[in-house]
Amino acid sequence: MASHTDFDRGALTGACARAGIPCVDYGKWIDTCWLSRAAWPNLHNHKLTTLARSFRIEYRAHDALEDARVAGEVLALALKERQITIDELLATSSNHITGFPKPRAVSAIPVPSSREL
Repeated sequence: MASHTDFDRGALTGACARAGIPCVDYGKWIDTCWLSRAAWPNLHNHKLTTLARSFRIEYRAHDALEDARVAGEVLALALKERQITIDELLATSSNHITGFPKPRAVSAIPVPSSREL
C-alpha cells in the first residue's frame, strides 16, 4: 500500500537497482491517494498531510513509518466511507488498485457512487 503509488513504486524499484538487489514482487498495490479522491472528491487535495489534518490524525510527514501508518488509517476510513470491505477491494483484477470497484449488481451493502458522497 502506498499513498502515491507511481512515485513510491518508482522509488522502491530505483533503490533496489542502485543496491544491486532483486526488485520486490509488489503483488496488489493499493494507492490510497486515488482511493481518497473517490471517497472524498470535494477535498482541495489528497496529500497525506491534508488527509491527516482533515481527519485529525496525528502525523509526522515524510517519515516512512508515519507515512505507512497514516496511509493505512486513510485506507480504513475510505473503505468505511465507501461501505466496501478490503476483500472486495482486493478482488479487483488489477494489481495496481487506484479506485474502488464498481458496485456489483447484487450486493449486501450498496456502494454509493462518488457523486453521492
